[in-house]
Amino acid sequence: MPDFLLEIGTEEIPARMIAAAQEDLQRRVGDLLKRERLAASGKLTGFDTPRRLAVLASEIPNAQPDVTEQINGPAVSVAFKDGQPGPAAHAFAKKAGVDISLLERVTTPKGEYLSAKITTNGRSAAEILAETLPKEIASIYWPKNMNWRKTNERFVRPVRWLVAMLDDAVLPLEYG
Repeated sequence: MPDFLLEIGTEEIPARMIAAAQEDLQRRVGDLLKRERLAASGKLTGFDTPRRLAVLASEIPNAQPDVTEQINGPAVSVAFKDGQPGPAAHAFAKKAGVDISLLERVTTPKGEYLSAKITTNGRSAAEILAETLPKEIASIYWPKNMNWRKTNERFVRPVRWLVAMLDDAVLPLEYG
């Protein structure tokens, strides 16, 4: 299982803001990994200096696990007319993304309903991190921000470099 490193290099950050920003970045990366089912089996460690904030997540999975979920649809009495699938059954199958022949009947306390099992394939950790990290970096709380070029490009000091690595592979990451 690979290790993940994120480092944000800046001009000198005011000393009173470093610790809180480091904790915020570490919490955001930890929440991101949990939310995306990439939670580290190792530990999450934060590092900081006046010119950088960094987070190291040990032993994260290479990809999300596949997820299978069962969703319930319309009641069988509504979905079938004269033993044939009606518009409600066809609409549910289309919404679930499965063929109508793969729909199942399940009994619930409310009665018999159509059901479908949907399997979502997990995405790679590199793809997810490259896509979501810029938003997390932009969300770091600073008591006082500086704005750069556009109003949505804000950080306490100019960002000079970003390093995002999954083991020895560099993740393509862009901020601002």
